[in-house]
Amino acid sequence: PVRRLVGNNLRDYQILDFFAQVKMPLRQGHPTRAVEIILAVCGNHCPDGIIFPSPNRNWLLLEAFDVQAGDAVSINGTVRTLGTSHWNSNLEQCVGRPARILAVMEKHYAQGMHRRADCALALVQVLDEENAVLFHSWVPIKCLDKLNGEHDRMHAPRSDLSAVDFEKLAREGHSLAELLARKALFGLSSNRSSFDRLRLLDHTSSSPSSRAKEEIQFKLRVSELSVGEALQFDTLAELGMPTEERQGDVEQLENNIDRMLQMLTSVTGKDSGNWAWGAIMTMLNDLLADARKAHPVTLKLSAKGGKTQRIAIPKAAMLVILFDSKFDVARRCSITFFKDKECTQTLRHLEHETKTRTGRLAPLIISGSRCFVKIVEPTFGCFESYAKVIPVHASLGLATWIVNFILRRAENATWVTGPLGLFQVILSLLKTFELEKMKPSPIKEVVTSLVSKLLVNLNAACSSSRIQLRDIHSNDMANQVLAQLREMHPEMVEIYKAERNKAMSVTSYLQTLIHTMTISDALRPPASQYVKN
Repeated sequence: PVRRLVGNNLRDYQILDFFAQVKMPLRQGHPTRAVEIILAVCGNHCPDGIIFPSPNRNWLLLEAFDVQAGDAVSINGTVRTLGTSHWNSNLEQCVGRPARILAVMEKHYAQGMHRRADCALALVQVLDEENAVLFHSWVPIKCLDKLNGEHDRMHAPRSDLSAVDFEKLAREGHSLAELLARKALFGLSSNRSSFDRLRLLDHTSSSPSSRAKEEIQFKLRVSELSVGEALQFDTLAELGMPTEERQGDVEQLENNIDRMLQMLTSVTGKDSGNWAWGAIMTMLNDLLADARKAHPVTLKLSAKGGKTQRIAIPKAAMLVILFDSKFDVARRCSITFFKDKECTQTLRHLEHETKTRTGRLAPLIISGSRCFVKIVEPTFGCFESYAKVIPVHASLGLATWIVNFILRRAENATWVTGPLGLFQVILSLLKTFELEKMKPSPIKEVVTSLVSKLLVNLNAACSSSRIQLRDIHSNDMANQVLAQLREMHPEMVEIYKAERNKAMSVTSYLQTLIHTMTISDALRPPASQYVKN
């Protein structure tokens, strides 16, 4: 009766606002205030045919006009009182979990589906983390509670798109499907129960042990494809490190992989331990080989009639722009690098004599696969110069993560083939990048830093007697690594003399190189040590 009366004088949105005002004091336990609002609209008298609700009615229960498709809700405990012959029995397992409303069905339509329906229904979507599946069911709206604030999402950010994700779509060329798939895979991989339930449907072998190994290779591949979702690709110093907000998820993923490999070696013995280590090394070598395919590109910088110049290398996670020592900006000219096409987000602005103490421009490191350059010159065609663009493939970040993962597990994991196995990792880095032939660059500094970390771990193993120096001296692979590292010694001496002559502070690359040479020298026999103070 109230709806019919106010409907003659109010628009639809005003009617909804009116009932929202009425329900607010009812839910706060002030029915008298609700009656006053109704009387004010109805001319201070009760409409004919009005029926007063029971004094015990729960006004906190939601109704059809309280919700709409897209709302975040949770299923409350009242669902347990429903007859399972009419409602899905799996609902009881979803009590308290976040859910998303996909559709709303009014009461009279609901009764056509369920004869005993006494209220409107909502089709909800719930993520069952235990079984890693999305569950859908029609639920009485009175059995739902609304979620607000930070809980207004069906699941954690791993399954929702954020502003950062949309930036990735724009700057890195990811397709929406690719990004969503990677986020979903990472959600499965970083959850223990869902990771354990991942199964390979098409096996190529009937042997139980071979099938188990195929399952492990499949899970390692899933982890490799998805972990990039949680790693940093903004700076070379932190390349491949977990982002702050996803560090816990990455740790759980690493625990899942470690537990899987440990279980294999504990059940099937040493041979499987060697196989597990081989699987990790195969994954690392494939990533390193992929990262090495990224070749530098020569960049010609010119004003082009005042047009913005676009620099793009598809599939690159980062771009490193190197400026030659002779690179300079002409007088009254300027070069500005921008992150966006509209040229609103400045990355670096260069003018005449903008150089560091080394006498050259510092490298420009850009997150993503593209940037934009704008050159201002007083006279058309008076400026033209060159720089080198080095693409950093995501594979290098993933390889960095694997090396750090190995280092974190080197002491206790049975699948790591002892400290000497770390020499195998170093040898892979040296062979893939040919560090002794590679010219100094930010990429070389990243790889050299990884070698240095591995050598530090080996020195720590010697100090704690986990391995003896004589074992290293008698190991062919270790001797091969130390011999290749020795070939980098002339480069260290040359850079040191050049920087000392120019009275410059020591660059970070030289510091990394000195540390690598010194720590590797400590693993040699005293008679073979060559690094001098």
